[in-house]
Amino acid sequence: MVSILATLAACGGRPEVDPPDATPGDAAAGGPCPVATPTVTIVVDLTQPGPPLRSLQGFLNGIDPAPGSTATFDEPTVRALAPAYWRFGTGAATVFPKIAGFGATMTYILSDGYADSRGGYGNARPWQDWAGFEAHVAQVARANLDAGRPIRYFDVWNEPQGGTPWLGSYDQLLEYYDRAVRAVRAVDPQARFVGPSFDDLGGDVGGHSLGDLLVDLDARFGIRLDAISWHELGAYPPTDLPAHAALVRQFLAQRLPGATPELHVNEYSSPRDHLLPGWTVGWLAGLTAGGIDVATRACWDVPGEGWSDCWAGLDGLLRRDNRTPHANYWAHRLYAALPGAPALPVTTSDPRAAALAVASSPTTARVLAGRFGATPPGPAASVGIELIGLSPATIRVAAAGTLVPPQAGAMPAPVDLGVCRVDVVGGRAMVVTPAVPDGAALGLELTLE
Repeated sequence: MVSILATLAACGGRPEVDPPDATPGDAAAGGPCPVATPTVTIVVDLTQPGPPLRSLQGFLNGIDPAPGSTATFDEPTVRALAPAYWRFGTGAATVFPKIAGFGATMTYILSDGYADSRGGYGNARPWQDWAGFEAHVAQVARANLDAGRPIRYFDVWNEPQGGTPWLGSYDQLLEYYDRAVRAVRAVDPQARFVGPSFDDLGGDVGGHSLGDLLVDLDARFGIRLDAISWHELGAYPPTDLPAHAALVRQFLAQRLPGATPELHVNEYSSPRDHLLPGWTVGWLAGLTAGGIDVATRACWDVPGEGWSDCWAGLDGLLRRDNRTPHANYWAHRLYAALPGAPALPVTTSDPRAAALAVASSPTTARVLAGRFGATPPGPAASVGIELIGLSPATIRVAAAGTLVPPQAGAMPAPVDLGVCRVDVVGGRAMVVTPAVPDGAALGLELTLE
């Protein structure tokens, strides 16, 4: 406990993040684009730019081979992703100083830290020593306050009905929330709380649903959390995310009128898809469409290799050395170039294809597309990116492309597809790619000429 407190107190600053350099290619030259009818069409409407795209670039632990390790990582490789959120808990004394400089908004998992102090979740039984538990979380809150509040959110208990189960009764879980909130807010009245971080929106603790817990906390203790959180771990596809967010908002409006918490999906992806770049695009597009406020990746064992990217490997983006990219690193690297620019409306002809698009300048649009048909991946398909709403002054579009295939193991760089040009006809232009593997991500920079 002393080590995390000392580390928190010493690492209060959060310097600005350097902007990423994820431009997919050089649009200075290129011959004609292929002329063909694509299998999948993604339409990008240039006439309706919206608010700036918000970043949902978030990570969970993922920076060390094991809790307590002093292993290094390649700081520029991680910084290039422009992390917006970081959630951590176990091994915090080691993880925190390594992530503190990226400028990410941080969530600290109170139950992880408490379990660490008791030798693991099997011994994390706060109802057996409420005074000791309250002293523990008060110390964490004091250290955070003294450090200038680098931690913005406190996640009260992670997966109480899942991977880190609550071992007491439901009533004791409610009391735990009350004691945790009161102990932290006695030190820092501005502290913000997240929960209940179920590993499935439809899960339950002792027969009590996520909604039950929220209503009972309000009725018994007057607690309304600052953010409602749950995990999307592959029981449902990314396309269901907007509907899940809508259900939560509808429930809040009906049962907790006046409550306007943020929505956090603080772990997403499944063991089957978390290394596939096309699925990453699907998840990010679903999170964006659902209006999720904060998102962080889930972490899993790396198939066939005997190690977990919860510690080394940045949730599946890097190899075990914390330096060498997996394919999924490049999908997130391309994504890092999008937030902050006006978002463009996107529609797709295939529900298992997704895209995010922005107007990165008056004459340039960026598109990140992905296919997530199946695991293992299905057949390849050609993809057409159709731009509509082009002005009469635009006679052609230059397209610079980058392909991130669903390749296992190290991927030092994505595939450069080069540059091609396509004429504008009737305010429209169609850029047709070669066959894109299922599970792949595709980045395009489209320059209007």
